Amino acid sequence: AAVRGETLTVAGHDVVQGDLLADGGFAYVYRGSDARSGEALAIRRVLLQDSEKLREAHAEIAILRRLRPHAHIVRFIGAEVLNAPRGAGAQEAVSLFELCTGGTLLARLEAALAAAPPEAAACVPCLPEAEVLALVA
Repeated sequence: AAVRGETLTVAGHDVVQGDLLADGGFAYVYRGSDARSGEALAIRRVLLQDSEKLREAHAEIAILRRLRPHAHIVRFIGAEVLNAPRGAGAQEAVSLFELCTGGTLLARLEAALAAAPPEAAACVPCLPEAEVLALVA
């Protein structure tokens, strides 16, 4: 298992891994910090069990690298596939993102929905189609 205080080099960033924030399936998200600047960040570690998962990880990293920064999207800092410390030949995709505090997105959406007037309960706010297309273009 990954160790608190472990130092990793990911996409040219030396980072120190902190406490586990969330886990699910084969992915773990840790609080971390940039070893040089002290900037708080999130470290996502995904165990890649086979060649298909490895291809998917490379595709995801390529997409994340192409996304332009936007005020309403979590900032991607960098990622790469590393040899996992867990055993022979294992690999993991390690991604760095800005650390967003204040609870999960689901909890925030549920709170907003609970606070909304009853007539707004069926309304889900979203970005206009043109803005979504501009973000992913």
